[in-house]
Amino acid sequence: TRHKRDAYHRFIYRNIDAYLVITQRLQAEAEEFLPLEKDRIHLLYHGVASIQQADIEYCEKFLNDNGISRRHFRVLLPGRIEYGKGQHVLVEAVHQLYEQGIDIEVAMLGHIMDKSYFADLEDSIQKYGLQKRFHYLGFVENPTFIYDCFDVVVLTTYAETFGLVLIEGMKCGVPVVGTNAGGVPEIIEHGKTGLLYEPGDSADLASCLLQLFKSEETRKSLAKAGQEFANEVFSEEQHYQKFTQILDSLNN
Repeated sequence: TRHKRDAYHRFIYRNIDAYLVITQRLQAEAEEFLPLEKDRIHLLYHGVASIQQADIEYCEKFLNDNGISRRHFRVLLPGRIEYGKGQHVLVEAVHQLYEQGIDIEVAMLGHIMDKSYFADLEDSIQKYGLQKRFHYLGFVENPTFIYDCFDVVVLTTYAETFGLVLIEGMKCGVPVVGTNAGGVPEIIEHGKTGLLYEPGDSADLASCLLQLFKSEETRKSLAKAGQEFANEVFSEEQHYQKFTQILDSLNN
């Protein structure tokens, strides 16, 4: 996010034949700040492999073992536990929905990176009486296996560079909600392949979740379009083809 056109960086970057970025946002920043010709900067989206999903029996056992009701609207929030990941925004959103009588539960996955922040989350959850609505599951070795056990996958990060969990959720056929910042808008087309809300805006997030809660048709429509989009744009095949094209261009 700052210019690197001094003598040192010009010397370093003149030896670079190709510079790969994973979002259009990063491509624009690289073109603005780096001492490289634009034709050396290439957009290469991640390729995400096909995902094995849990069957109904496994999901029932998994949810039961973790005290999550299948009768409730189930939200999955993967990600490291720290302020920038925005878990507190979901706590506020769920509080607002719970006050409206919405039966909703949340499972949070990921390492605790900031213990004081996690303690603040627990305090807020207890203050709102949401202890039975939030479930911290810690680090899960293969989280994508259980995505299909939930009604929606949410990303609450204030400015995620890419948003891999959203693509994984899409490939699993689960509707996704993410922040309208960073690389996320390149993954989610609002109202078509998922829903976007403004970073830090718990009321906006609550509105997105309420929309999905109220309409099974909306959930199915977003999930289907999201899955088709992710399989086309973020496949391993497209990644390999584009990467080989870049390498071939360097030999010409």
